[in-house]
Amino acid sequence: MIVYLLLFAAVVLGQIQLSKQKSPWPGLGLPLLVFLAVCLGLWTTYAQRPGPPPDWTFLLGSLLLWNIPTYILLAIYWGSREKFRQEKELEEQRRKIREQEKNQE
Repeated sequence: MIVYLLLFAAVVLGQIQLSKQKSPWPGLGLPLLVFLAVCLGLWTTYAQRPGPPPDWTFLLGSLLLWNIPTYILLAIYWGSREKFRQEKELEEQRRKIREQEKNQE
């Protein structure tokens, strides 16, 4: 149990560090990997078993339920990127002020 908690903490800390990088793409890597792993797991579980395929609502529910770690990683990503969004908005305001000053001259 302790090993799983340490692994979870390492993944969360890694996600925070990746999300705080200037480029937005590294922070999306872990959520994408988790999403693909869940999709592959569901496909191997349900598509390769004998018998009729499961109901699509069951598959959709399974997909939504098993992607909870993806949602957590995306929430960490969006929370960590808040500083960059604020800086972008501030830069837009500065640009508008500079344009207004140029137009007044």
